[in-house]
This record gives sequence, C-alpha cells and structure tokens, in this order.
Amino acid sequence: DSVELNISNNIIKKNIIDIMKLLIPFTPHLANECLEIHNCKITDDWPQIKLNLKEKVNIAIQINGKTRDVINVDKDIEQDVVDNLVLKESKAEKYVKNKNIKKIIFVKNRIINYIITN
Repeated sequence: DSVELNISNNIIKKNIIDIMKLLIPFTPHLANECLEIHNCKITDDWPQIKLNLKEKVNIAIQINGKTRDVINVDKDIEQDVVDNLVLKESKAEKYVKNKNIKKIIFVKNRIINYIITN
C-alpha cells in the first residue's frame, strides 16, 4: 500500500522498475533480482525521457516598486500573457485595474513592475 499518499501502487511499481533498470550497470545482481520480483521480463530497455515538460518560474508583480504578489508561470512566457494573468488571477489586480498605467517594466522570468500615476 502507498504510504499515506494519493499515489497508486501501479505508479510506484513502474517507478521502482525504472530505477532498477537504471541501476543494472552499477549493481546488476541486485537490480535484476528486484526486477524479477516485480515480474519485469524486459530489462534491457531504458526508461523514456519526457521532453515536453515545462519549467515553472516565480514572477514578482510590483506596483510602483512594491511587491504585491508573486505568481508561478511557465518559463519564458511573454509580457502580454503575464499581463492577462495579473488582471485575471493575481492579488495585485486591485492595484492595476482601472488605474492610469504610465509604464510597464517587464523582466522576463523575473518581475513585472507597473508604474501607476495618481
């Protein structure tokens, strides 16, 4: 049974088999024994690498230089996408909405700073 986590036993078993396959060059007897216990017949194929994983970054949302929120977004997204997220999902929305934005300073993967005039 999985140790108080919401992970199915099939996922745990698959990951153990993948780890054992990677250990064959270093500890062949132990790894092959573990694979045999888990009824793994094919031991010479390596686990596949998933290339489409998106890296996430935290972007600080600043209003006149004061940080009002931090959002977690995909790495290397454009300024217009960050603007839309700020206006829809951020706590900083109340500081930006219906305000006179003089300038927007955007540093990719770091911050977005709204310069607002009163």
